[in-house]
Amino acid sequence: MISADVIFAAMSDARPGRFYSVDELAALLRVADKAELREQLRIMAGDADVHSSFKLLKGPSEEFYQRVSFTSPLTFCVTTKDS
Repeated sequence: MISADVIFAAMSDARPGRFYSVDELAALLRVADKAELREQLRIMAGDADVHSSFKLLKGPSEEFYQRVSFTSPLTFCVTTKDS
């Protein structure tokens, strides 16, 4: 099993919308067992507390994942109701 820190470090391209395939991550991490990596990614994507700075999101299938930073700025829309 590979640590979440190592997986997130391998997903260093922070461009919005950048997804990594299981095949790409297996090559970057030099992992031979893609089925085990796929299962670990699936579990990580379902765990909100897997890392303090990042969350892993599942893409359009279980073959693609995206790293999302908790530290990136968020935009909020505030509305007020006039009395």
